[in-house]
Amino acid sequence: MKREKSIRLIDDKCSQLFCDSEIIDRKSTSLDDFCESMGSECAYKIVEAIDNGLELLKKDLRQRPPAAVNRNYKPNTLNSNIQGEIAKAFPLECKFISGNRFCLVINGVMCFFKKVNKHWQHSNITTKMSEMYKHQKTTTTKDVAPIVIIGYKIDEDYNSLEGVGAIYYNHYGEQEWICDIASLASEFVQTSSNNVSLVEVAPNPEVKVKVKPDMKKKKINTAL
Repeated sequence: MKREKSIRLIDDKCSQLFCDSEIIDRKSTSLDDFCESMGSECAYKIVEAIDNGLELLKKDLRQRPPAAVNRNYKPNTLNSNIQGEIAKAFPLECKFISGNRFCLVINGVMCFFKKVNKHWQHSNITTKMSEMYKHQKTTTTKDVAPIVIIGYKIDEDYNSLEGVGAIYYNHYGEQEWICDIASLASEFVQTSSNNVSLVEVAPNPEVKVKVKPDMKKKKINTAL
């Protein structure tokens, strides 16, 4: 959500958070490195947790009168549900960082969870801190882990999960790569000896998945 106007008091507070000399770059991560560190089983658990969060929302909405559902209720409740399900799936890897932001730390990568649009873009209130995260910046050498957004696509009626992808922004604030988490998770289902079934994710005609012949790693190309 874009800010339509500037609030001087808030902007002044944001500008006072850090000076440029205090800001340093976080470590970077490539698509191949991320897919390798994530692994198919971890990807499966993430997709399953997001789908469970959506099912909890649908159950809640069936019991709630329409007048009690404002425009932010569905996305906010879904995000809270997903946080809870991710925390259950990864009890030792979840934490809250500055600004009370929830994140999942997987093999040295900090993952934030956001609802995204068809172009794999998310919205948020622009602050100096959110811009630092988007541009892979930090103020301490003790916190230099790269940041990846785990984006989830939901249909307009909040009935089905349509895609899950990991989005990496480079130091310029540009989308450098997107990993198809759902496809990576499907490898776990195919190779697992357990009787598990992956949530079905509807194909997106705007998304193309490229698989390297020597490595089962995926990249999503989106036309912005």
